[in-house]
Amino acid sequence: MEYRKDIVQAIVSRQLAKHGRELDAGEPVGYVITDFYNKRAQKRAVAIDLLKDHDYDVRKYSEMLVDSANTILNPFGVTDPLQMRIN
Repeated sequence: MEYRKDIVQAIVSRQLAKHGRELDAGEPVGYVITDFYNKRAQKRAVAIDLLKDHDYDVRKYSEMLVDSANTILNPFGVTDPLQMRIN
């Protein structure tokens, strides 16, 4: 299967293909975001199977955490989870 987009899943699928592992359509793939905003697509993520000495992208995971918190807490009237105080 050939991937033409630079979404994280496609990047990781290409990495795995270079190492001889072809994925079937719809097959889940584990990865870690290493540098999501890097101009070089291949530097944005790494497949779990290929993970060695890579760091993860703290900025992107922080953004994803805040987005998730907003989704969960907004129905309860919490509009800014970063300003939320727990009593």
